[in-house]
Amino acid sequence: MQFGIQLSGLGARHYPEVAAVAEQHGFTALWMPEHLIFPVEMPPQYSYTEDGYPPMNSQVPTFDPWVVLGAVASRTETIRLGTGVFILPLRHPIKAARSVITLDRMSGGRVLFGIGVGWMQDEFDIVGENFANRGRRTDEMIELIRRLWTDEVIEFHGDFYDIPPVHFQPKPVKGHDGIPIVIGGTSAGALKRAGHLGDGWIHHRQIRSGDAADWLDDDFAELESHITTILRHREDAGRTGPFEIVAGLGNDIETIRRAEDLGVTMYTVGPQVPGLRGTKDQFIEWIEQFGAETIHAVSS
Repeated sequence: MQFGIQLSGLGARHYPEVAAVAEQHGFTALWMPEHLIFPVEMPPQYSYTEDGYPPMNSQVPTFDPWVVLGAVASRTETIRLGTGVFILPLRHPIKAARSVITLDRMSGGRVLFGIGVGWMQDEFDIVGENFANRGRRTDEMIELIRRLWTDEVIEFHGDFYDIPPVHFQPKPVKGHDGIPIVIGGTSAGALKRAGHLGDGWIHHRQIRSGDAADWLDDDFAELESHITTILRHREDAGRTGPFEIVAGLGNDIETIRRAEDLGVTMYTVGPQVPGLRGTKDQFIEWIEQFGAETIHAVSS
């Protein structure tokens, strides 16, 4: 089992130092959340809570993941650098491809390009992007981005993007399949996209009222159902080869082993800090303890 860490609530300037500590204590990936802009009033459109309201308010700081992960790359050697998730259809695919390939080169090929289609229409409206067709645009963007990273000359004529013959350099450090595209989400469209087009899938746990332990069996049943659906889509598309399944349902060893038995390849955890605002020392203390008590036990 690999372990990924989420540092939601940590100030951007502390990411490189804290990521280096995480690398030393057995974490193999860092996943950075991403949003571009929030409206003052958060709409009840979030898919993973009972009332539709997201777990953060509109004043939670968010950062450009490529800047922060570039800084992390300069302070680490092995930890993989993931976006969890980058809202792809808010951007033009060439711009996104350029940011990712730059980080790939800076990090020596450690990028995990985690993407999603977004859930908040206001975010799309504010920047002038179409919310209604974001899923179909994302499917087309994935195809175009992969071609930018692999083909010598790229010419693309799709429903949404029309690109004349161009060159795009450099290519990924590790070659044709060097940058995995990992799809986030649990909607029917996201599961199909993960199976047909993704190199992996990021699970998002439903946030329910009450103690999370009371819902654990339901969470695992949902996770198993989603994995079965994705694998069926992969089979239908004739896709084979490695496939990353990223999930996290609790920080105890028993839950982690149960997830591993279900097929989860990377388990994500992170400290819970009040109001999504924590200090560097709080994060480091948690990482050191989790590495010593849990990662060591699961790996031994």
